[in-house]
Amino acid sequence: MSKDPAFLFYPADASEDTQFMNRLERGAYFDLVKSQRIFGGFTMVQLRKVLGADFETVKDSILAIMKTEGDIYFIPWVKESIARREEYSKKQSDRAKERWNKDNSHGSTMADTTAMPQKGNGNETVIIDGDNKGVQGEKYPFEAFWDLYDKKRDKPICQGLWKKIDDEQKQIIMAHVPKYVMATPDKSKRKDPQRYLRNSNWHDEIIIPLEKPKKLSAIELLMQQPD
Repeated sequence: MSKDPAFLFYPADASEDTQFMNRLERGAYFDLVKSQRIFGGFTMVQLRKVLGADFETVKDSILAIMKTEGDIYFIPWVKESIARREEYSKKQSDRAKERWNKDNSHGSTMADTTAMPQKGNGNETVIIDGDNKGVQGEKYPFEAFWDLYDKKRDKPICQGLWKKIDDEQKQIIMAHVPKYVMATPDKSKRKDPQRYLRNSNWHDEIIIPLEKPKKLSAIELLMQQPD
């Protein structure tokens, strides 16, 4: 599984860590926040590599807020945030898989019901909008994508695009969509589903903007400066 390109940023934790740091030390700190997502933690050699020529100047302040496991250094709240993010992403992926793998072996389905593929009985049927327009044996039904993407625009066009995509790519889409939806809770910022499918945006990296740290007043900035 590829590394998740995002994690939740907690300004309060970062502010507490950096409250007694000068500007150079704070800059080094945020370089490590970004780098920890990539490396998970740092050996002393990696710390020197990331911080470069500033290492000797900032190391005392930086090491004071880091913890260690063996010879690996890390920023505690970043490690916890990445772990929570990974757990959430896995749950979202599992829910997506469950939607199209759901066992629907309770006999006939009433009209106006969207049924997911049945499995194990050799009689797989997809029912869309209650009119039996689903494709028998369809592994990745359009309705699973449509409900998961949750931006209801240009459905007929999207259905046509979906039919042209092979199952291998559909599998990638169904893994990508939960993360993309989570990264764009504001639907106005989420691409229209037609654009997403037409431009193969499921291959795009998902980037969640870090929450901007609280802007401090002049008095607060002065209070943070070392004596």
